[in-house]
Amino acid sequence: MKISIRIINTLAFVVFSYLSITGFRLMLFGNRLPPPEWLIWLQTMEFGYNTQLLHFYAGIVLAGLLIIKIALGFFSAGEKHSEKMNLNIAVKWRSNFAFVIYLLLFLAIISGLLVYSGKITDQLAYASLKNMHLICFWGVLLISVFYGIVQILQRDRDRNEHRISYRSKEGKRIWAALAAFILICTMAVWGVSEFVSTQVTLTSRRMNRNIVLDGHARTREWYGVDSVLVALTGGDNFDNGTTNILVKSFRNRQHIFFLFQWQDKSRSYNRQLVKTDSGWIEQKSDSSIFGESVYFEDQLAVSFHRSSSGCLESCHLGNSQQAGRHYTSGDTADVWMWKALSTNPVGEADDGWWAKAARDSNGGIRFDNSAGGGYASNLNREWDEPYFLSYHPAYRYWIDMRSKYFMPYRSGLDIFEVGAIQPAVVTAPFMGDRGDIRVRGNWARGVWTVELSRALNTGSPFDIVLMGTVWMSLAPFDNSEKMHSYHFKTIKLIIEK
Repeated sequence: MKISIRIINTLAFVVFSYLSITGFRLMLFGNRLPPPEWLIWLQTMEFGYNTQLLHFYAGIVLAGLLIIKIALGFFSAGEKHSEKMNLNIAVKWRSNFAFVIYLLLFLAIISGLLVYSGKITDQLAYASLKNMHLICFWGVLLISVFYGIVQILQRDRDRNEHRISYRSKEGKRIWAALAAFILICTMAVWGVSEFVSTQVTLTSRRMNRNIVLDGHARTREWYGVDSVLVALTGGDNFDNGTTNILVKSFRNRQHIFFLFQWQDKSRSYNRQLVKTDSGWIEQKSDSSIFGESVYFEDQLAVSFHRSSSGCLESCHLGNSQQAGRHYTSGDTADVWMWKALSTNPVGEADDGWWAKAARDSNGGIRFDNSAGGGYASNLNREWDEPYFLSYHPAYRYWIDMRSKYFMPYRSGLDIFEVGAIQPAVVTAPFMGDRGDIRVRGNWARGVWTVELSRALNTGSPFDIVLMGTVWMSLAPFDNSEKMHSYHFKTIKLIIEK
């Protein structure tokens, strides 16, 4: 029995150490801090997999080891070769704070499972659970260090002082408390696991209707449509780094329709060119490898997967040289990118896909074929001047190549004073597979409403056929280039035939 407990202790120590390593990586990422050069080895501990997923699995393993250890300690009381059992575990819990360590570990595991579940839609409760998870970890770490010091100082004490007869009143009270603790912990982990394993499901029902994509979510168009509310975390500029997004969907004979709504305190059209003494430049802050989060635009990414792993399989943290990247382990994911400035004015979303990682900086991000159109920067970097000048106030944020309210830049037309601005984005409808997605977004009273549609089957080898069951992940951006909100569990999308 002693050998079994020593093995469990060793395994628990290894798993907790791994949890600490992956948790440290996630903490650095959450605070927009790349690992220092001397901690670059942390990446090797991820074995090419997603950090959040490894952290989650390690937490489940630790919970199992703790329950097994408690059970072994309990059943060891029934050994017949001794009338007096060494109840070191129970005594140390009471006298040396070991009980507090176990309690904090289970609180950390349960709070982590609840965060992972994605079902806590109250933003204050969500933030509180994340803080509890972090506080419990530091509590376990600090108390464990203190416990180790105390044990070293007491190592010369008589071991008999720690022996209590299991037949005594004190021993029976300890074992009764221990049994109750095992039962409560087992039921808590089982209950939370059942809660976590329940899939967020959205059914896209077949309806004989169509809608006008205008971003207004008219009641008569979306009446009776199935919906889900998804909690997200981790995004730059969102209040407390969290937001909720409402999703609705239905299909008709040929197309599928989606409605997305989320809170955003401001409409971000912040990509502009500014004239300086030395020429025109893009407005930029002192951004890091995590991208621009001051002068950018609002965005929404929607990804579709053939398995339920979703972003947990395809989202990978970065290092000190680059931000995180998206790539898969083999299968492809269909990714739609709506951009408030770059694609919304022409009523489209950018159609792309994720695949295996390539050696370039894009990881596994790829785009559908396009014969022309799309969006691009309006800055000629070779000459530090715009490609086009807008002369209509309706196009002060972007230049729509279908309009007539712009002209090619010529130095003779540049009579602007220093500090003048021009649109930084030139946009036009995509031609080809990349322009399959129709969309219109509208911001009003602190809420973005985005209505979107695509053919159920586009015939493109890069697109997932939206029939049967697929899994969906969402990532809104608040005036941010790369740092989006995310949710751990994918949405199970059931599309009626």
